[in-house]
Formats: sequence, structure tokens, C-alpha cells
Amino acid sequence: MESHIEKQNEDALQKSFKEMISTLPKGNCWGYFEDLCQYQGFWFFSTFLQGALSAQQQFQAQPIDIILCSSPRTGTAWLKSLTFATITRNLYDDSTSPLLSKMPHDVVPFMEFDHAQFSTNRHLGIPLLATHLPYSFLPRSIIDSGCKLIYICRDPKDTFVSLFHFAARHSKSQNAQPIQLDEAFELFYEGVSPYGPYWDHVLGYWKASLEHPDKLMFLKYEELVEDTVLYLKKTAEFVGYPFSSEEQQQGVPENIVQMCSFENLSGLEVNKTGKHRAGQGNLGTKNNIFFRKGKVGDWKNYLTTEMAQSLDQRTMQKLSGLGGGGKLGDTIVCTKIKKKSGSLLTKPSLYNIVFTLISLSLMESHIEKQNRDVLQKSFKEMISTLPKENCWGCPEDLYQYQGAFSAQQQFQAQPTDIILCSSPRTGAAWLKSLTFATITRTSYNDSTTPLLSKMPHDVVPFMEFDHAQFSTNRHLGIPLLATHLPYSFLPRSIIDSGCKLIYICRDPKDTFVSLFHFLAGCCKSQNTQPIQLDKAFELFYEGVSWYGPYWDHVLGYWKASLEHPDKLIFLKYEELVEDTVLYLKKIAEFMGYPFSSEEQQQGVPENIVQRCSFENLNGLEVNKTGKHREGQGNLGTKNNIFFRKGKVGDWKNYLTTEMARRLDQRTLQKLSGSGLSF
Repeated sequence: MESHIEKQNEDALQKSFKEMISTLPKGNCWGYFEDLCQYQGFWFFSTFLQGALSAQQQFQAQPIDIILCSSPRTGTAWLKSLTFATITRNLYDDSTSPLLSKMPHDVVPFMEFDHAQFSTNRHLGIPLLATHLPYSFLPRSIIDSGCKLIYICRDPKDTFVSLFHFAARHSKSQNAQPIQLDEAFELFYEGVSPYGPYWDHVLGYWKASLEHPDKLMFLKYEELVEDTVLYLKKTAEFVGYPFSSEEQQQGVPENIVQMCSFENLSGLEVNKTGKHRAGQGNLGTKNNIFFRKGKVGDWKNYLTTEMAQSLDQRTMQKLSGLGGGGKLGDTIVCTKIKKKSGSLLTKPSLYNIVFTLISLSLMESHIEKQNRDVLQKSFKEMISTLPKENCWGCPEDLYQYQGAFSAQQQFQAQPTDIILCSSPRTGAAWLKSLTFATITRTSYNDSTTPLLSKMPHDVVPFMEFDHAQFSTNRHLGIPLLATHLPYSFLPRSIIDSGCKLIYICRDPKDTFVSLFHFLAGCCKSQNTQPIQLDKAFELFYEGVSWYGPYWDHVLGYWKASLEHPDKLIFLKYEELVEDTVLYLKKIAEFMGYPFSSEEQQQGVPENIVQRCSFENLNGLEVNKTGKHREGQGNLGTKNNIFFRKGKVGDWKNYLTTEMARRLDQRTLQKLSGSGLSF
């Protein structure tokens, strides 16, 4: 930072740091060259604390910076390699990457030590920086700049074992006496370890990830090991360097994962014989010390049963009471990730989905009536045993169940199909109108389109109800189908066929308000008592709503969009409102119905947007007086109930400040670490 301050002032500042550090409480050094000292609740080597204090004073983050954060021995070198290779994939290839000639810590510098190198990297368009600092120690400019942070943590047992072996090998390399395992264990357990206590370090970033999920991505080493390609795609998306469809088809993510694998990195000559911070005295460390095993569960080879139980108990004590899709304490103690129906699930499962009996309708064109009646009877018998919840004033209770129904067994998707997916009241009718008008623009004009005489839900049928109509549409060259089903409930044929999916979501606050008014309108139209706003709010907040919990519904499709961006496009209602023409063009391209240059010059996209605008659809006679599912009893719904306002931010007219705060907090908790935000 010497280019920013006078040398004299810099020397005086460093002197004051050293004097202050000399007065701090000291702890066992783990066999390193200097004691640990305690400062503001954490333990540091004095050299690194001095660097941390300097960084706090002088480091100026920029919005483009990407900070890789971790406690020591939790996967830092691997994370550096993966992110560096991802960001620089257009600058280097397999034969020219600096990772072949430099170890990861020399490629991505540490904030506490190597800022001069980072300045050079940043100018080269590589805005990666790393730190072991606790979240509370980060320079204020990092928080204020809005730059991206990625944090990785690891099962404390494996973290300790790796930390112990690193310290022991470092001591031996300098002909010093290494610390004993049991002594190191007691120190780690009590929180006396580099940058420790470990649990406090993890908690600082975990809480920050709940508050700022759009700025801080929280990773677990075990999940990264389990499916590295998936999490690499998520990481790339989060930092603003997503893999294109072409890159994914070419296997670029897989190639990066292979290049950065433990086996490949540890086998490179630079990592077998080189030295990190060579020429810096006791700070110099042989590169091969950084590469040991990288195995999940290696602690079993070193810790006694009592040691493991003690660490697990301490972990649960430290991390108890934390939310966010399952307690952090439950998952950081390396709860094994399970594969189920093609989705990664942690225990407890995120997918206790709530939805209505409406999703049990059968695909009549695919089964004989006799078989259908038998199957329908078995479904009804099964449903009668399910837990029931408040019906929001609707004619039937909500049922909670996780499993597959008729559509899952019988619907056969084709590669040409396009499935419009959504949770209720997030813009489904509008999306149906836009996509239908786009696909049929050469079949109908402004005066002949079916959207003039039918409401959108009658033009694009729902998978759960109207498959017979869809078969007719498909034969007419209109392969559009809609569903409110969660991603995990989609028929397997949809995933296997390679058909296209479009998902739209919306700010949870507006979604709730729209859902409340829709169901209240349904109740009033049937002369039943509508639910009160405050009661509906509590149900929605707890996840008891049609096809809910809402956040789990969104997350299912979000994760799928990261895994299969060439097959699933993820839209936000607010962005579609902001620039409808732009997103319509993207949708048309994605579906395989792009607008030609001539069409764009003629204003065809703009014409479709105007025709499908809320004001236009709402003003059509069919949408003011018609009825959706006419003749189907309680399922019949007046069309005008589907058209209310469509405004972004309308929640402000109905929710109290406390209600809005609670929903925002729940959203942050649910979406933490996903890279998704509203």
C-alpha cells in the first residue's frame, strides 16, 4: 500500500501495530515459529495479525473483486484453483495455465500478505483475492463495495486433522519439534488455533450469508467433493462468469474440475518440489505440505471415538439454533448427502412439499378408463391418510405429501415440448400469453389469435389437469404445456426427453399478497368466508400454501437451471416487467423460435408485448366475464379473478413493516448460499 501513503507514516503505523501486538495474550504456537496471540476473540500469528490490521486500514475493495474466504485447511487451495481456472478460462488453456507452474496460493494472493501481487492481478483482469480473516475482521471497504465473497468450510474433525498434519509437517521441515496430536486436539477444542475458534469463524460467515446471499456464497467442502461440477457451475454463475451452453456441451466445467483435482495438482512438479513464500524466512513453506489427502472422513484414521464425539458435541453446541434450510450444526457435522430422484438432498430434507388435490388428475389419453379408475381409487385412499393443513378458505384441505402421482407415471414428454413452470400467482398467465403469441405468430394475427376469445390458462393447459387438450395442441404444432408442480415432482420423461422448461418466480412478498387476494376472490365468488390476511400470512410464512413452501419451490428450479442452463431458463417477474421486449427475445431464442432481423425491424416483439400486456388482457371481454374450467364444480373460477394488478411492489399496500421484514428474513435464510436473491 506504499503508493498510497508516505513511507514515514507507513513505518510509524507498522511500529504501532507491533507495539500493540506485543501486549496481547499469547497461546501455544502449535510448533510454528511464533506464538499465537489473541485479539478481539480470535487467535493469530503476530505476522498475520499485523498484515490483517494493515489491510483493515488500507485495502480498498472494488465491486468487481472476488474474495475467497476460509479458515485454514478447509479447501482453500482447491477453491483457489477452481475459481482461478474458471475466471481465466478464456486467457489460458490446459498447457498455459499458471496453475501448471505456480501453486494455488502463489496464483491467488492472500489479503493479509500479498496485496502488491493482487494489484497486479487485478490490472490483468483477475480480481481474485483470498483471506483467512474472520468476517468481523474484513476491511470495511469489502462490505461497502458490494464485491462477491465465497466462503468454504469443512467438517471440524477433518479440519482439525488436516491442520494438525500441516503444522507437524511444517515443523519437521524446519527441524523443529512437532506438536503431539492430543495436545493439538485440546487446543483446537478450546478454540486456540490459527484464526480460531473455528466455529466462531464459520458462524461469522454463515450469518453474513443469511443477510447477504447475493454477495456471499457459503460452501461446504463435503458438498463440493460430492458434486464438483454442479457447484463449480453455481460458483461461476455467482461470480459473474457463467458457463455458456456451448461451453457446457464441450465439457469445459468437467475439464476444469479434472485439471484442478487433488490428484492432478498434487502430481505437478511445482507442487512436489516448489516452495511458497520462498525467501521470506520462517514464512517459507514447501508446497508439498499443502497437499496431503483431501479426503472426506479421513479423521476416522486419527481420532479416537471419544475425540470425535467431543468435537461433534462442541459443534452442535456452537451452531445450535441456526436456520437456513436445516440447522447448520446438523449439516456441518458431515451429514452424508443423499441422492434421491436425481436431486441432492440433505437431511433433513428441504422438499416437504405442500399442494392440493388438484394435482392428482389423470392423463386420460394415456391409460384405459378401467385402469384409471383403479389408480384414482388408490390415490384417493392414500391421500385420505395424509396430514392436512388449513385450506386458506378453499373447498378442500391442503395435503402434505412427497411423492409421485399420475402425471409422473403416465405423461410422456417429447423433445419438442416446452413446459412453463411456476408457483401460483407469480406471472403464469402472462408467461403463457407471451410464449403462446410468440410460437403462433405466423399462424395467427392480432385479430385471430385465440387469446382474444380464451383466457391464457385455457390456451396453454396445465399438466396436472388438461393433458387431453395438450395432446390436441401438440398435434397443431403448439407444444406448450404448463405446471405448478415443484421440480422434484416433474415426470421423469420431462427430464429425460431434453425438452425445454421456462420457470418464472416473483418476490415472495408480492407472491403472497397476490395469492391471498386470488383465494379471497375465489371464496367470495363461491359465497364462502375468505381467510384473514394475518392468518394467511402465518401459513405462507410456515410454507403451508398451494404447491409450497414457496422458497423450496423456487430453489428446486433454480438449482436445476444451474445444472441444465441449456434446458431450463430461470426468469424473475420483476425483470420481465422491467424490460419485457428484451426478455421476450431471450425466451424466443431459448424456445427455438427466435425473431428474425426483419421481424425485429417490423416491431413484432413489441407488438406481442403490447398484445399480452396486463392492460390489454385485463380489458378483453373473455377475461372480464368468462369462467375457467366451466362446469367442473368448485374448480370453476371466474376469469377476472386471475387479473388483479400485476404491479411490482404492491405488497407495500397490504403488509405491515414487521410482516415484510419477516418475509425478507425468511427469504434470506432459505436462499442462503444459493446465489439467488430477490
